[in-house]
Amino acid sequence: MDVLHRVADLATVANPIYFQEDDRLAFTASRIIEKGWVTANALEDWMGRFIKPEGPEPDDTIRLTNLEHFLRSLYFLLKWKQVDSGLIEKVDERLRALSWYVQANVL
Repeated sequence: MDVLHRVADLATVANPIYFQEDDRLAFTASRIIEKGWVTANALEDWMGRFIKPEGPEPDDTIRLTNLEHFLRSLYFLLKWKQVDSGLIEKVDERLRALSWYVQANVL
């Protein structure tokens, strides 16, 4: 779980993340999930960490963008690897909760 918590920390930094870093972080998380090294409850708690940042601009815009990119990468890795669809749905729900487009009823 420590690795997943560190991944969550890195996915929400207030600096733009490096080129394709969101993919590398998502790959790490997806492998841990795929191998079954964490319980469903632990994953639920971990997913609960991904909330919309509330704080000073522009830091929170950067955090939100990093988080959305990470979750999109994780979503597709889990989908492509056909990992538990319940978890894929949770990632989808979290992405929708973060999306400005969904909140503004554009999508």
